[in-house]
Amino acid sequence: MNPILFIDMGKTNPVLRHERSSSTEQCHVWIDDVLGETEFLLAHYTAHEFRPHFHETFAIGIIESGGQWFRTERRSDLVMPAETLCVINPGIVHIGRAASDLGWTYRMFYPSTDLIHRALGDQKTNRIPGFRTHVIDAPALYQQFRRLHQVSQLHETALERESRTYCFINDLFVRHAEDALQALNQGDERTAAKRVQEFIHAHWDQALRIDELSNVAGLSETHTIRSFSRRIGMPPHGYQQALRVERAKALIRLRLPLVEVTAAAAFYDQSQMTRHFKKDSGMTPGQYAFLTTRKGKAEIAKTTLSDSNKLSTRSGSDTH
Repeated sequence: MNPILFIDMGKTNPVLRHERSSSTEQCHVWIDDVLGETEFLLAHYTAHEFRPHFHETFAIGIIESGGQWFRTERRSDLVMPAETLCVINPGIVHIGRAASDLGWTYRMFYPSTDLIHRALGDQKTNRIPGFRTHVIDAPALYQQFRRLHQVSQLHETALERESRTYCFINDLFVRHAEDALQALNQGDERTAAKRVQEFIHAHWDQALRIDELSNVAGLSETHTIRSFSRRIGMPPHGYQQALRVERAKALIRLRLPLVEVTAAAAFYDQSQMTRHFKKDSGMTPGQYAFLTTRKGKAEIAKTTLSDSNKLSTRSGSDTH
């Protein structure tokens, strides 16, 4: 169970620090520099017991399966069950272990108070909101967190990782934290959304960050995301990815190799392009490339003619 070191994958991409594994236990940790060097954890434990410890940041996560037995210095025992959120304020000493022989699988991240303030739209105060409870049963927030964690793990764009994280933090703290800071809601949403839309069109191939869009909109980061989504119908990161898919289609029609299309359309790698391309068009880039060639069009025509003949034959037999 010695840690295995991994290579730094570069700026605006998560840096995988180490991986531990045994026959029953696994642990993956990475640092996402897009989110202010925030640490992410994905782990499954069965026998491991955490001794008393604390975090200088918030510890926020979900239990995906099983359950974790948990105790703080001043509170009685509790179990964090599957499909719930777990939240721990900075500085709280706690211990933990599996609640049963099956162990538990969980995802965590450790956002700084600075990241919390940014997500809540207020960076001018030292007030830190906190939580009374450590277990929150909120299915929608559970799914929000699971997705933001996955997009960091999958190296999706900086804009998507920021957007999902800011919206989750805002929703979590406003709904469940005490003395939560309210996001700033200033400015004309319609005009702001239009400015952001034009900015994304002008910089579709760049690694956009939410603070850039916030400055263009004249709104707080989280309000920029929400107002754009309301006015345009999808969040900024989704809009940028859709533009990249459209650019990729145009390049494929020019018969460029898919490796070159990947780079020219500003995707991280070919698997990322394939993932988004298929979601938007219902087919892979390779299938699209084939179908837009002469050979592909001939195949489509042949299939259509064949289907017509079958239909005519069937129709004819039905009349007798």
